[in-house]
Amino acid sequence: MKVSQTAIDLIKEFESFSAEAYTCPAGKLTIGYGHVVQKNEDYLNTKTLTEAEALQILTNDLKESEAYLNHICLEYDVELTQNQFDALCSFCFNLGSFTNAMLERFKAKDLTAIGNSLILYNKANGKELEGLTRRRKAEQKLFFS
Repeated sequence: MKVSQTAIDLIKEFESFSAEAYTCPAGKLTIGYGHVVQKNEDYLNTKTLTEAEALQILTNDLKESEAYLNHICLEYDVELTQNQFDALCSFCFNLGSFTNAMLERFKAKDLTAIGNSLILYNKANGKELEGLTRRRKAEQKLFFS
């Protein structure tokens, strides 16, 4: 599967656009729509992005989330609706990969538990963040719609 515009819009809503690099609450150098700057992208630390450039970077970043989620679904033989896929791609884009607990829910093919557990991942550096709570609730709502 591939992410739809719904997922892109959800991510853009919560990541917001930043033309210049900044340090996010998790302590990572970030630019555009939540793109974590890698060592080989040091130039992004001093570059100002346009929204079009940021959207292209987001689109490229989402290919990793799509591939990861498609791999997990294939490995555990789990079929998702488009909304479930979009919600989980937003989740993976934000967190990177699933925890062992989340993978166990996939292994059990328990979509209800997967959706219900999204809200548990609302912390950065051990501190609950209001923005992450709002994002997880939005992902959960999309997941169950």
